[in-house]
Amino acid sequence: MTRVILAALCYMALFILIELITRKLKLNKELSRKLAHIIAGTSAAFLPLVMSFHQIMVLSLLFLPVMALSKSKNLFSSIHEVDRKTYGELYFPVAIFITAWWFPTKDLFMYGVLVMGISDGLASIVGQKLGKRTYKLWQGKKSYVGSSVFFVATVLIGLFVAPSSIGIAPLLAIGLVLTLIEASLSGGIDNLVLPPAASGLLMIAVKLF
Repeated sequence: MTRVILAALCYMALFILIELITRKLKLNKELSRKLAHIIAGTSAAFLPLVMSFHQIMVLSLLFLPVMALSKSKNLFSSIHEVDRKTYGELYFPVAIFITAWWFPTKDLFMYGVLVMGISDGLASIVGQKLGKRTYKLWQGKKSYVGSSVFFVATVLIGLFVAPSSIGIAPLLAIGLVLTLIEASLSGGIDNLVLPPAASGLLMIAVKLF
């Protein structure tokens, strides 16, 4: 339980630091939100190196009411205060919980959470900055640039995290499927869907290849 408490305190310190930096430098709220998304997601992916999956699940459950309270009171404006309706910050800990529960192995968990943290975060930042041409897919409206960044980042993450027995072709296929999933969702629900979807696809690839 000590590790869970320490991890929770570290995350709270991270959010407070991002809030202070955002206010001090007057950063764009969407940018600060995505930076928090990338940092929190990347660090969460490596939690299995220092915690059990049971502890990760407990940590996720602790953060869900904290994020809900913070959103309702707008305690961390750098995370919550954006010009669109989204519940991504609430889906985030739920996705961590589900992925730790369904895929309690380091490679699968790390892959799923890194896709959410890095691929999704970078795609949003680059897409909003450079993505002038957009397209719509089901509920989502994305830029071609952003989706390309998501695809490339997802494949690269697979090359570093996935077992060496998996070739590049399955990773390209997984990257394409996840890119289409991300592109079709809105309202932050991609935070909920992407981690278990990515881990599940990688698990299938490991069994098949």
